[in-house]
Parts: sequence; structure tokens; C-alpha cells
Amino acid sequence: MSTPKVGITTKNVDNAWFERWVKNYWVAMEKAGCQPILLASQITAEPAKAMAELDGLLLSGGGDIAPHYYGCHADGTNCQTVDEARDALELSLFASARAADKPILGICRGFQMVNVAMGGTIYQDFSGHSSKTYPGRLHPVEVLPGSHLSEIIGFSGEMAANTYHHQGVKVENLAPGMQASAWAVPDSWLIEGIEAKDGRWLIAVQWHPERYVMDDLPRPHVRLFENFCRAMKAR
Repeated sequence: MSTPKVGITTKNVDNAWFERWVKNYWVAMEKAGCQPILLASQITAEPAKAMAELDGLLLSGGGDIAPHYYGCHADGTNCQTVDEARDALELSLFASARAADKPILGICRGFQMVNVAMGGTIYQDFSGHSSKTYPGRLHPVEVLPGSHLSEIIGFSGEMAANTYHHQGVKVENLAPGMQASAWAVPDSWLIEGIEAKDGRWLIAVQWHPERYVMDDLPRPHVRLFENFCRAMKAR
């Protein structure tokens, strides 16, 4: 069986950007058994064609999404971090991957993009879940028993998560086709994991599992990438 190819979205493809913001995603997918391919607006002119040559899509972290893509005005969005070319690319890639029933994983900004792409909105600003100290702020999340996420990572209940965000998804923001799979602790109003209601492999987490993978700890985060890769192979 050939090695699955996974597209990883990014704002930039230069070496400095890759080393700081993309390398851990790349390493995580390589360790899981996939061949990563970078997708960015500077090099991906035809999203549908690019997605046709891939087996899955990883929507990575980054800046805020332009609020008009989810029908809102800016109300806390950091407009300096908005990259509308990336927004448009990711929405197109998502639509192509979803139409072809290819596995999709969203991380941090990617979590929010999945929700937007499925028809949801974003809670644009809050405090307590971001840190200027890399790799971010550790806090517990509650993984819901019986969720697809809990089956994938082999765990339910509280576990430590690495978050770095000021936007997110509350119940009222959740897309119609999605359901919660994890909540923040103690901020139980904030959803930390979502998954497709229809059972297809569409998983998104607000935390950064890739930032643990360099040291192979802890295993639940690594299992997420491994299962993602297996889902691509299964197609």
C-alpha cells in the first residue's frame, strides 16, 4: 500500500516560517506514516485539483479568520492576523475534501475553520487560553465518553491540553452538522473538540497535539495523528 499524502495548510512556505510554525505538524504526520504536502495560497492556485491528489487534509493553526466568512462583523477579531487568501484557500480545500469523503483534521485555527466551513460561527475574543510563552498554556480538557474522539485516542475524561488562542466555539456557535467531543476545564462553556454528527472522519481540536509529538508524549495526542493516517489508508 502506498504512503498516504496529507495536505497541511499554512500561511507561508519559507524556511523560517516552516521551522517555527509548521515543522511539528510535518513531523507528527511523518511519524504517523503519512507523506506531508504543504498547501498555501502562494503555491496552491487550484485547490480542487490539489485536493484530488491528496488522501486527507490537515487544517493547521494560525491567525484569525475574517469574520465575514461566517456572516459577522469584527468584534474582537485581531484583524492584523487575518489572511483572507488563506481563508479562501482553506474553505475551498475543505469543500473538496468533504465532497470526496476524505479525512479532515483541524487544529486550533483549523478547529475554528472546520466549524465555519460547516456553517458555524466564532466567539471572537476571550481571555485565559493564550500565552506568550511557547508552547502555550496547559489546562485540562474533558474528552466526552462515547465520542469518536475518545475512541480514537483511547481515553475519556480529563487530560492536559496545550492551548494558544483567544477565539473559540461555544454551544451557540456550533455548526449544525457538528457535535462537541471535548470541553475546556474549568471553562465548561468553551468547546475544545468537535466531530461530524454523520460519523465521517471529521475531527477538530482547539488544542495543539502536535507540540507534544516531538517527544512522543503523551500517547493520546499521538494516537490522534496515527488514527488520522489510518483513516486515509483505509480509503
